[in-house]
Amino acid sequence: MAEERNPSAAHQHEQEPLEPKQTSLPSSITGMERPATVFLSYAHEDVAFVRDLQLRLNVRGVRCWRDADDLMAGSLFEGEIVHAIEHEVDAVALFLTPNCLQSDFIWQIEVPAALRRHERDPDFHIVPILQGISYSEVRHCCLQRQLADLSRFHGIALTDEQESITWEEQNDRRNQAARRILQAALALRLRRIKADRSYEPWLCLKTFFFEPPVAHLDLDLDWRPLVYEKERVPTPQEWEQILLPALLDVKQTISERVPSHRVHLFVQSILPVAIALGFVFRRSSKLTFLLLTGSFFREVTTLSILFFKDAPFPPRVGARLHRARFIPGVAGMVLRKKD
Repeated sequence: MAEERNPSAAHQHEQEPLEPKQTSLPSSITGMERPATVFLSYAHEDVAFVRDLQLRLNVRGVRCWRDADDLMAGSLFEGEIVHAIEHEVDAVALFLTPNCLQSDFIWQIEVPAALRRHERDPDFHIVPILQGISYSEVRHCCLQRQLADLSRFHGIALTDEQESITWEEQNDRRNQAARRILQAALALRLRRIKADRSYEPWLCLKTFFFEPPVAHLDLDLDWRPLVYEKERVPTPQEWEQILLPALLDVKQTISERVPSHRVHLFVQSILPVAIALGFVFRRSSKLTFLLLTGSFFREVTTLSILFFKDAPFPPRVGARLHRARFIPGVAGMVLRKKD
């Protein structure tokens, strides 16, 4: 079995990630303007892992629907779940485990809805994530339940019953799963709004409560579970294993999916987050940022990376960002003008 330990175990006595906020979509961001969105399908016994996946998706800007939250709140019923899968979300992530294989609700309601959506729209992605089971078990379960073979989709196996891997390998696979979902959800989001080659994406990154003054977003990077105002700062491990990989994935996905090199960016954060943004989106990214400062956008070619300059990824970067905590940034960002 995989070696399971918390990526910030060394600091676990200091702080825990804050519980993700309400995961269903408020009415103000439904419809065409909602950011890239994924439905998370899972057995309730696996909620701990799904919370981890939701965190990794949120910090990459992907909104999540989790049926458990909404059912407990009494706000979603079976028909609404089916409607969400078939008409509203941009992708479905299926967390396939031994517990999932025993869930009639998943196999009778959620999986058929996802397959119907994919049959109507082949660009709609179903992302299977396997933990503790093999692809052959998935095929057998689909055959038994007379459903299309989910193993034919581009899934990710975290571990199977016989595999033993380190936490670092497990963390890489979890990030890979989040990246795959980000790519799938953003691709359909861009098609949903009929983005052409001149389209300029809209992003928001926040560590404070902040509503950007815009009608729509493509990605809404919510880092508050790990960087909540000045009450919680990421550990070095969280920087290196979760947050910096998330920014790299966003940069890569935007570069691959959007022909335009101009990005609209809203940031409300403490200074270490601004430094991390500047480090990841440095000069070599060839992106022009339209950064909201006050009530207007400033155009900048490169986000300042302060003490990182243009060097490769420095050692112990997470520790250096950890030490830069609790310094308020001006509009959440430090800028460097075009040369």
